[in-house]
Amino acid sequence: MGGVHYLSPQLFRGLVETKSIPREGLGEKVAEFLRGLSSREPRLGDRRSLGPMMSSPLKESVEAFIEFIDRNLNDPSRFRESKVLEREVIEMVTSLLGGSEGAGLITYGGSESNITALLILRGLGFRKVITPTSSHTSVSKAAHILGMKVIYTAVDSELRAVPEDIKAKVKGCSDCAVVLTAGNTETGVVDDALRVYEEVGDVPVHIDAAFGGLMIPFLRESNPSIPKADFTIPSVYSVNVDGHKAALTPIPSGALITRTRELMEKVRYRATYIEAGSQYGILWTRTAGSAAAFWASLMFFGVEGLRRLFTSMLTNAMYCRERLLALGFDVVGPELPLICFRHREAGYRELKRGLADRGWYLYTCPIYGGLKITFMPHVTREVIDEFVEDLSKVLRV
Repeated sequence: MGGVHYLSPQLFRGLVETKSIPREGLGEKVAEFLRGLSSREPRLGDRRSLGPMMSSPLKESVEAFIEFIDRNLNDPSRFRESKVLEREVIEMVTSLLGGSEGAGLITYGGSESNITALLILRGLGFRKVITPTSSHTSVSKAAHILGMKVIYTAVDSELRAVPEDIKAKVKGCSDCAVVLTAGNTETGVVDDALRVYEEVGDVPVHIDAAFGGLMIPFLRESNPSIPKADFTIPSVYSVNVDGHKAALTPIPSGALITRTRELMEKVRYRATYIEAGSQYGILWTRTAGSAAAFWASLMFFGVEGLRRLFTSMLTNAMYCRERLLALGFDVVGPELPLICFRHREAGYRELKRGLADRGWYLYTCPIYGGLKITFMPHVTREVIDEFVEDLSKVLRV
């Protein structure tokens, strides 16, 4: 079995008959094999990984995750320090988003946050979700799970929600709530929650700010035209952010913030066999590693560090935009550190294949008919120059 890390997974499984649990354990050879598997596939922070909204996690955040991995946030009487970490993350993010009560919970990311937010709204009597066609698939997934009807609304040329169409769909609907996005998956633009409030008044709004929620308060300092995505808008009931995106935590690490503590009571459930007597959210066991990792990243960077991080990411996005415009591409963004681009004479799927042949990994933005780059910290100016050079070659083929 020596050198097993050079075997294919199929051959390895054949040797140890893992169609069922092996009779004898493999001990340390398991770790050796997994290291070999890991070496064969890319990581999120690889320099040619341009599509995902994630990067290599911060070392200190990874260490925090591992340190608290064996604690359960839903047993706060036993794991008191873990619960303090969760509470402090919620309070820090609440403050950043202009809130006051500091209510919410650590989640495993945007999908869980969106399900939980819609569950709260359903508990308040709202059975229909009005959302633009550019919203993340986890919104429609959450509505499907919860038996809520989704009503889609129009978007503009940059895939931003059209407030007037939301108003038209809301009219006469007494059980409708609205879900907006702060940093949509395809073009990175921010739906204008304030304009929606001005159009439809007090209709409850949840903002899926998994990508943009932590960035927007800092980026608005130099560009106030970026729409707000926070609790200064009276109709906003909840906002979610992802640590494993903007804050460089390991996966999974997100947070759902609610305007009031009362809203969190809609996802509080009896658990009589633990001392606390109840737990919050749709999960029972929640590793405190997610809270510790988020806490560690926020404390590592601080306000000034986050400002520098997000400003640098956006600066690189703007640089790339200029390079792409010079090649004849149409570009949407960057409002946040993300762009979608397309060429009038070259199909985006063909471009993607040509770039993949040269080792580049991009996502598509199909609604716009283009390719997407997210400017995470590993996407430096040097990487951008390499990418544009290869893109130029693909265009000439």
